[in-house]
Amino acid sequence: MPSLEQWQRLGIVCGSILAALGVAGLAARGLHRMWRLMSKANRWLDQVLGEPAHDGEPARPGLMERVAGIERRVAAIDAKLAEHLEWHGDPDGSPAAHVRPHPNSGPPQTRRHRT
Repeated sequence: MPSLEQWQRLGIVCGSILAALGVAGLAARGLHRMWRLMSKANRWLDQVLGEPAHDGEPARPGLMERVAGIERRVAAIDAKLAEHLEWHGDPDGSPAAHVRPHPNSGPPQTRRHRT
C-alpha cells in the first residue's frame, strides 16, 4: 500500500499536469480568437486594397477605385440633372424656348396643337 507521502506526490504531479493542460487550453483558445481576428483583418484589407486577378478569378478593385467609379457615375447623373433642369428653365414648368422639341415627323399638326 502506498504511503501518504507517495499519495501527496501523486496529487502534486496530477495537479501540475491539470494546471499545465488548463494553461495550454487557455493559450489555444486565445490563439484561436487571435487567428479569427487576423483573418477578418486580412479580408478587410483585401477589400480596401483590392485583389489582383489570380487562379481564374477576376481582379477585385480596391476601395478607392470603387469610390472613384461612384464619383464618375454621380458626375454623369449631375450632368443629366442639370440638362433636365435647363429643359424646365421656364418658371411655368414648360421647356425653355431654345430647347423645345420641334416635330419633324408624325401626323400633321392641327392649329390647336402647334407650339
